[in-house]
Amino acid sequence: MANTIGRQWVAVAVWVAIQLTLTSLPGTVVPVDLPHPVDWLGHLCMYGALGFLIARAARLHGWSPRSLVWIGVVLSLLAALDELHQLLIPGRGAAVSDWLADTIGATAGLVVGTRLMASRLATWLR
Repeated sequence: MANTIGRQWVAVAVWVAIQLTLTSLPGTVVPVDLPHPVDWLGHLCMYGALGFLIARAARLHGWSPRSLVWIGVVLSLLAALDELHQLLIPGRGAAVSDWLADTIGATAGLVVGTRLMASRLATWLR
């Protein structure tokens, strides 16, 4: 079981690396420049996937659903830092609306992940 848990956290780390890489690309290199509110879907999906992966790994590690509330707070702070970080990237900017979409996505991912890990699908998701 330890290897399974380890792989789950590796998936989280890989996803975080992908997100940080994408949000660090200069504006001239970003492959798609979606207008608001369409780009919010990207924010929701990126942080939703991160929330889901964290919920999955945390539940497999035996963390309580209550501890995921604190993880949600940390993910919201991470999203805020990510938005501020983009102010340092040429051609990029920060927006409160993007941070809110990130936070909503992370929260949704944590909730969905927690519920799925408590269901019959948990066997398949291991």
